Amino acid sequence: MNIPCESYIKEYLPKIRQQIVIDLVKTHGYTQTKASKALGITQASVSKYLSSPVIKFKNKDLNQNIEEIASELSPAILRNEPMEFDYNRVCNYCTHRDESSLICSINSRASKSATTQIAAIKEQHARHVVSTHKKHGAEY
Repeated sequence: MNIPCESYIKEYLPKIRQQIVIDLVKTHGYTQTKASKALGITQASVSKYLSSPVIKFKNKDLNQNIEEIASELSPAILRNEPMEFDYNRVCNYCTHRDESSLICSINSRASKSATTQIAAIKEQHARHVVSTHKKHGAEY
C-alpha cells in the first residue's frame, strides 16, 4: 500500500527542498551551511540540490503546485519560524488546505478511498501535533 505521505516524501519533498535551497542560497545569500541548518538537512544535501539540474515533473500543474508550497515555506524560514511549524504547513498543504490538490489526487492510488485516507492522515497529524506540543511543554 502506498499512502500519500510516503509518496510525498519520496517524490515531492526533494523538489520542495531544492526550490527552498535555491531561494535561500541564490536569492537571499545564505551559505550552504546556514541553509542546511535552516532546513535540518546536511550541507552535502544542500550542495547536491544546488549542483543538480532543477527537478521537474512532466505535469506542469504539479510543478506549479510544488513551487507554491516552496514559496510559502521560504519566507517562514527567513523569519526563523520553528521547523515544526513548517512541517505542519507542508502536511496541511496536502491533507487539510487543499484536499483536491494534484499531490493528493496523484497519491490517492492506495487501496483505501482518498476520503478515508485523508481522514486517517488528519487524525494521525493531529496526534503528532499534540504530542509535539506536549514535548515542548504545551498543555491540552
